[in-house]
Amino acid sequence: MKKISSVLLAFLMLVSSLFCANAAFGEDGSSKNGKNTFQSAENLVIGTIYNRPATEITGTVFKLDLNQAAKYTLSISSNSAAKVEIYQNDDKNIIDTVFVLGDKAQKKVTDKNFDFLKGTYYFRILSAGDYTFSVSNYVCNHYFDVVTTSPTYFSAGYHTYTCYLCGYSYKTKGDKKKILKTPKIYSLKAGRKKITVNNSDNKAASGYQIKLSTSKKFTKKTTKTVKVKSSKSTVKKLKSKKKYYVKVRAYKTKNGKTVYSAWSKIKTVKTK
Repeated sequence: MKKISSVLLAFLMLVSSLFCANAAFGEDGSSKNGKNTFQSAENLVIGTIYNRPATEITGTVFKLDLNQAAKYTLSISSNSAAKVEIYQNDDKNIIDTVFVLGDKAQKKVTDKNFDFLKGTYYFRILSAGDYTFSVSNYVCNHYFDVVTTSPTYFSAGYHTYTCYLCGYSYKTKGDKKKILKTPKIYSLKAGRKKITVNNSDNKAASGYQIKLSTSKKFTKKTTKTVKVKSSKSTVKKLKSKKKYYVKVRAYKTKNGKTVYSAWSKIKTVKTK
């Protein structure tokens, strides 16, 4: 019975403080009895745990200056009834209130996360018993959604993990980049100063690059390079009665970028 009475008394004190909150402060934001004014508020240090005795009816005020927006966790615990009023800047308007109702046998804890903007915040605590208070950097117990991006011929695949609680995300490697299949030369048909090249078709390719050279080393001066769209094409304006070394590779173009397959095996033919 005594336990129930003490908890009830603490709760009634808290309810009373709720109704008296505005009356406890003057128009300039100071408490009427000169205790714990907004102007003389204690500077709050992020991550510091404050263990304090029961407050007077005017409460205890902490001040926090933030240079940038961030997410924080407010924690208040008590073996009695307690609340934290949160004010933004100097307008004295409460933007939120956090409650906790404990008892002598067991302290109760209330944690609440806040997305605070840049500016000044005041935390006014009213507690009928000993309390513990802190504001710390938010630490999320991440729960992730996973989106898999498939590889292309231009980039490797990857997995994107995004926490649906706080928005934190990161990427991990996925499947390797696709590689264009190397074409095969089916046949080389010689004509007068021309060669018709027939190679395997690759539907993923944008076209083919053909290199023809009178040197097996494909030196710059002896080599002719052409790009064609079809797997069967004729290269003209070659030298007559010359042996040519021929090789082919596929290419794919997208958004101004080009990737190539490996070169095919070299085949030879003599022009007429």
